[in-house]
Amino acid sequence: MTKISKIKSWILSKICDRLVEQGPNHKGLITQYYKIMAKEARKEFREDNKLSLDSFLRECFEKSLE
Repeated sequence: MTKISKIKSWILSKICDRLVEQGPNHKGLITQYYKIMAKEARKEFREDNKLSLDSFLRECFEKSLE
């Protein structure tokens, strides 16, 4: 598996640290984060249809929970 560079990992960690805060709207903030990821994936993988890309993103998400 390819790894994210240390600087990208650090930047993402800092962004997540600010977004993922327990509070009255934490579900909304986490959902927005996932929406941004999906939007950027759609821009990058334009040749994939929505169903295929959504399936791929779910697969990646499930793998991240292992």
